[in-house]
Amino acid sequence: MSAGDLSGDQHGAALVAELRQRRPELRILAFGGAALAEAGAELLYPLADNPIMGFRRVFASLGHFVALLSEADRVLERLRPDAVVLIDFPGFNVNLARLARRHGLLTCYYVCPQYWGWAPWRVRRFARSVDQALVILPFEEEFWRRHGVRATYVGHPVADRVLTPARRAGVPRDAVGILPGSREQEVRAHVPWMLHAVRELADRLGTLPPLCSTHPRAAVRAILAEEAGRALLD
Repeated sequence: MSAGDLSGDQHGAALVAELRQRRPELRILAFGGAALAEAGAELLYPLADNPIMGFRRVFASLGHFVALLSEADRVLERLRPDAVVLIDFPGFNVNLARLARRHGLLTCYYVCPQYWGWAPWRVRRFARSVDQALVILPFEEEFWRRHGVRATYVGHPVADRVLTPARRAGVPRDAVGILPGSREQEVRAHVPWMLHAVRELADRLGTLPPLCSTHPRAAVRAILAEEAGRALLD
């Protein structure tokens, strides 16, 4: 398995837990983070511990990713796993899928890149690299099938991890969830706009629905609290 950020790491961990229930003897190797390791995967490299986004930061790290892909290529050639599961993080994982296909290995992509929204020209390359797509939005199934990819809609993992526990905890159905992303850069960029939207919503409704937010990283929780406090002062 390969997951390059916190959300992918958590999605992968849930998948590992489900697979282990069905096939306890499975050996799962991973590029990922703490969640995958805690779920029982053997961590080859902590890819999800320091997620990178933004053109400048990605460009500065190209050498690192090329070296990591070379190492992954050697691992795939030596171990020849039954399947290679890629989770989101397309800048790295689509390239890893291509390497796996060159070795004749089965490739499965879970949480597919949203090329339908921002990079439709990349669809062909994806289709040449992936045997099975597990999609999380209903319309994605038809989109990928139209482009020659075997695709199955499996539901959105956030529904299991966030919505179901929230309802069990008694969170009202009219609550507003703040879901800014998993990377600190994303959170700092998204939360002010999200809180602005919440204020607009409150002005239109004449009342403010309960706000709900949680995050497993303490640093991100601090950013959320900081931005929420700033919004209240505004």
